[in-house]
Amino acid sequence: MNRIFRSFHSSKADRSDNRRLRTDRLKRPLVLEALERRLNLSAAVTLSSAAAVSWLGSSADTNVVTESYNSTTSTYTISDPGVTINITDNSGGALTSTGSGTSTVTITTGTSSVSSLTFNNSTGQGNTYNLEGSAAPVTVENTSTVPGSDTVTLGNAQNLLGAISISNTDGGMNLTVNDSADTTARTADLSTTQLTGITPATITYSRLLALTIDGGTGGNTFNVSGTISNITTTINSGSGNNTTTVDSTGLMTQMQTTLDINGQGGADTVTLGNAGNTQQLYGTINIANSGGLTNLTVNDSADTTARTANLSSTQLIGLTPFSPTFGSSITYANLSALTIDGGSGGNTFTVMGTPTN
Repeated sequence: MNRIFRSFHSSKADRSDNRRLRTDRLKRPLVLEALERRLNLSAAVTLSSAAAVSWLGSSADTNVVTESYNSTTSTYTISDPGVTINITDNSGGALTSTGSGTSTVTITTGTSSVSSLTFNNSTGQGNTYNLEGSAAPVTVENTSTVPGSDTVTLGNAQNLLGAISISNTDGGMNLTVNDSADTTARTADLSTTQLTGITPATITYSRLLALTIDGGTGGNTFNVSGTISNITTTINSGSGNNTTTVDSTGLMTQMQTTLDINGQGGADTVTLGNAGNTQQLYGTINIANSGGLTNLTVNDSADTTARTANLSSTQLIGLTPFSPTFGSSITYANLSALTIDGGSGGNTFTVMGTPTN
């Protein structure tokens, strides 16, 4: 009798285990569908390590590889090894902004073997991308025809080993490149389309609404060959002793342009002018150094045209192109020295005050 009972008990357990296995197999697609619904509202997506995944953002998606989903923090974590991560929105996926909802994507892939990361949003604006680390090239693009903007933050910059491409078809991107935790001196080259030297690979961009670069503590060099017109570009050069040279800013036809150069406690040097010519410095340039001092040189020595310049304790006007609509000036604070090199055309300088620190 006991033998029969044991046999019956064992058979019941087996049937229970089988039901549990069948139920577990059904849970996964249900979790993914629930995840998709959450991502359509407001969510954070975290990709940890590498993964072979194509996020299509529809209930028909069968290619998503997932390890865990935290419903409390709305965090989707991928940790499977693989070679490619390709995320698109396809009518309501992770990167779509619908109604008041926006999407946040955080990439922390470290030095994994991912070959590419692509994020494409074609239906909305207002998304936030935090790219904290990737061994792969990363593309962030918004092809939506809806006006608006996305925000992209890159950094820790030294963990971004692959090339970065940022673009927005009809809106704009607010881009921050954060290398503030870096203790090594870097030499960065900034142009109207790309930034090199802050990250191991090149960052290219188009249609930016603002660009902020946060330098580290090692004592950096920034070479500015050009800045994007009609936006504010901010260089926080870092707390070391930094050197910044500026050849060109903005465009003659688009002078609502601002370049902010902020020292952060060091003994900095800033030189304005391309081979002794300041006539390609369009818009406003602001120079400051909280907690430190900056040695500023404005070099127009190769200019053959007569200029009329006005110097005060806080700004210089007339040695760079002037716009009646937007104005144009060099403003400064926290200077250790100011040197102005005039050209050969016969110049007029009116000194209303000199800087103090």
